[in-house]
Amino acid sequence: MGNDTDIRLLREMSGLVTPMALRVAVTLGLPDRLRADHAANSTPTNAPATATDVAAATDADSGATGAATAEAVGADTADPAAETTTVADAAAATTAAPGAADAATTTAPGPATGAGLTTDAAATAPSSNAATIVATPGSTATATVAAPVSTVVAGPAATGPATVDRLAAELDVDPMALELLLGHLVTLGVVDRIDAGYRTTEFGANLCADAGTGLHNLLHHDTAAGRADLAFVDLAHSIRTGEPAYPLRYGRDFWTDLAERPHLREAFDRQMTWRIRQRIPRFVEAFDWARFATIVDVGGGPGDLLAAVLEAHPDTRGHLVDLEAGPARANLARFGDRAGASKGSFFDPLPAGRDAYLLFDILHDWDDDGAGRILARCAEAMTRDAVLVVIEGIRGVGAATEMDLIMLVHFGGRERSIAELEKLAEPHGLVLAGTTKVQGDHSVLEFRKHPI
Repeated sequence: MGNDTDIRLLREMSGLVTPMALRVAVTLGLPDRLRADHAANSTPTNAPATATDVAAATDADSGATGAATAEAVGADTADPAAETTTVADAAAATTAAPGAADAATTTAPGPATGAGLTTDAAATAPSSNAATIVATPGSTATATVAAPVSTVVAGPAATGPATVDRLAAELDVDPMALELLLGHLVTLGVVDRIDAGYRTTEFGANLCADAGTGLHNLLHHDTAAGRADLAFVDLAHSIRTGEPAYPLRYGRDFWTDLAERPHLREAFDRQMTWRIRQRIPRFVEAFDWARFATIVDVGGGPGDLLAAVLEAHPDTRGHLVDLEAGPARANLARFGDRAGASKGSFFDPLPAGRDAYLLFDILHDWDDDGAGRILARCAEAMTRDAVLVVIEGIRGVGAATEMDLIMLVHFGGRERSIAELEKLAEPHGLVLAGTTKVQGDHSVLEFRKHPI
């Protein structure tokens, strides 16, 4: 028999209730709707939740599960010790997950239903209530991508404190069930119960669409990351087969979902921008980009890293290739003829004869076959003196073990060790020429063509 502390910790780590309650609350737009002036003269009928209260309330039912702990609120480091985070800590971090955000960009297949709430109006046999919830005005993140890509999107209009009956009528949900959800959110400190009903707390405001925390984009059931993380229900399938669970749940793979649902692609780009914005200066400073006159950013999304490199090195020119080139064109327009973007897949021929080719968080999204095909296209485009720059989280060198499962469930990929990346590159005539560890969980690997 284990001791009480160990048992409690395992119960906290394995629960689903709190992570799902937070995701449903965000999908319904509750933190946004219930926002009000916290200085208003309203007296909460409950005291703010403490870490102890949260842990007690979620003792057997909640915790950071699936992809819900790897990169909470701006986490830039991957500390294996973080895997023993308690529920109180996870709730304080609002159970943010990197999820699909950790993918880089490009190709490919998904409909179907989410867990409890449907995330697709065309889903197979959705419940009427679920469809109504997602269709609630303002409840989905579908803002147009700007240049540079915005990291926030407008949520439902704030209506201030509200009663259960009023909220239930607005959202077309069951009043009794909604009251149960709000009760748990009170325990977590996300909302207060006051004389006028319920209102969002300062803590809960971190979940609002415009909070700038990235949490809304991670947790909402109809964003790329929130939708993908629901596939963790089928983790057992991925463990049995080595295949992603996303297609099992949605009927097609993650990349096709992005290609066919523009709002998912926009949410994905926002997620990438938010995730790397604090890391970009490290990547720019850690590596000698100035030696390259021309750089091709392969699958670079909105082009934030390429833009930062060009900003720091005025003599360098850049070109980005991605399935959706519009955001990158807008982002790079300020560089005039020094930069451009074209629509294309990294499984097709790439612009040839440039000095450097950049793969930023690309290879971990793919199994060995897909990653090998990408490397083959890069090698095909490279001259004898060109360099392939690979920026990835490296297994055993800082990458969180949780990321392995996220990549597996979402895409069928994984984080790789340096030796595994060398082995992957070798059949395409590429050899590792240098490795630079960047503060945090990424490294910059430099590959060149084999001298023979």
